[in-house]
Amino acid sequence: MAHSPDIWRQLKLCTELPSPAGIALRIIELCQDPEATLNEVAGVVGRDPAISAKLMRMANSPLYARRRKSENIRQAIALFGLNGTLVLALGFSVVDTSRTGSGCIDHNHFWRRALACAICAQMLGSRIEPALKEELFLAALLQDIGMLAIEKVQPALYQPCQASPCQHEQIIAVERSHLDCDHAAVGAWLLKNWNLPAHIVKAVACSHDAQHDDRFAQIVATAGALGDIWWHDDPGTHFRRAMELCKLRLNLNEDTVADIIEATGQQLQEAAAAFEVDTTGQIPEELLLEKARELFSLMAVNTLRETTALREKTEALTQHNQQLKEQSRRDNLTGLYNRAYLDQMLAAEFQLAKENDFPLSVIFIDLDHFKQINDRYGHDIGDRALIHCAQIIQEHTRHSDIVARYGGEEFVAILPGTDAKGAAVVCNRMLEALRQTPLNTDTHGAFTITASIGIAALDDIEDVHGAYDLLRKADRALYSAKHNGRDQIRVYCA
Repeated sequence: MAHSPDIWRQLKLCTELPSPAGIALRIIELCQDPEATLNEVAGVVGRDPAISAKLMRMANSPLYARRRKSENIRQAIALFGLNGTLVLALGFSVVDTSRTGSGCIDHNHFWRRALACAICAQMLGSRIEPALKEELFLAALLQDIGMLAIEKVQPALYQPCQASPCQHEQIIAVERSHLDCDHAAVGAWLLKNWNLPAHIVKAVACSHDAQHDDRFAQIVATAGALGDIWWHDDPGTHFRRAMELCKLRLNLNEDTVADIIEATGQQLQEAAAAFEVDTTGQIPEELLLEKARELFSLMAVNTLRETTALREKTEALTQHNQQLKEQSRRDNLTGLYNRAYLDQMLAAEFQLAKENDFPLSVIFIDLDHFKQINDRYGHDIGDRALIHCAQIIQEHTRHSDIVARYGGEEFVAILPGTDAKGAAVVCNRMLEALRQTPLNTDTHGAFTITASIGIAALDDIEDVHGAYDLLRKADRALYSAKHNGRDQIRVYCA
């Protein structure tokens, strides 16, 4: 069949589209009249004996019956309320006037599915939007009315679906492959022409889109998914989607969904009798409840797995980011902190020491005659020498100290909480370790590397003008150590 982008023109020209009877048109007017009274509704509904009889039957069914039996239409209307009466009466009228067709739609299945959707929508509404449960019933009942309109203008369209009337997704796929729309859009157009309320028209238009952000439309779409399970040859294929929509879009738990399925099963037979819809082949709610609980258990397990996987992925990503952050702070050769991080931490530790009157020492280390090592042994041995000395320096500082490669063969260590005397002890141990730990090489034997160290202690100096000035004073003390013969320490004195 060729594509039919002119489906809307065909619909507008068709004179046999489903349409409400005269009584239903008056009911629609009352639906839109906020000042409608019980007497007006009773007068309109009472003019149609068939609708009146069905309302009485519904009022006295276990679905609605209370302590006292409704003996007349006014008592039934009082039981349903004005809005509930109008919705039910309109539903009865539409079902009566569009029960048969000339195409390939299984009309009995069409209306029993519609009724299941309507009751599910009413049950969902009673828990989520109680004030709108009657409108939800009507919107869900009429959400597929567009199929009847399409059937009128293209009777053979649904022929591929005759063998599987329960496959609603197949019906939608056939419509979209041959038309420029599906029956949800056609149904919304039809109901708009009937002058039904805008929120009902919108819900029908969005009945295949549970992702819509309109709550009323979400409930109708979810009810459509629930309605699919009652007569389906393989309800399990649709059960998962229905359960996921209930849980993810409407935030309903397992017990609530089970209650809705159970209540729908109990009320479906009563409503079907009132609407004169054959429910032969209805799947018992006990089986559906068992399937629902099984699926909720699987969903819980899957959710746990997904949550665990997401947490592990997040932790791995956090760890990776932390590693990248740490790498950005480190010197590539020695693994000590780099100059940029040293500057950052020196400023922070200086500020903390000044504000709290804490001791703080900075030591500046320069390896003695390092250029001769590079010249004599080559840069590969020079790199090994830098790593060797960096490890010794690191080993003789605390975990809380910040040790960095300043550049070339120069190193700087920040010793928070350490005064000049304590820093001197640390530095003497470093120098002794360097003297006692030669670097062993395969090609050039072993040789010892010494260092010169300058110390500047915040508590020992009166004229320190900021963190960098403290570092500069440690550098001046280092110069003094080198000038006086190297392999020694000097403490800055003003």
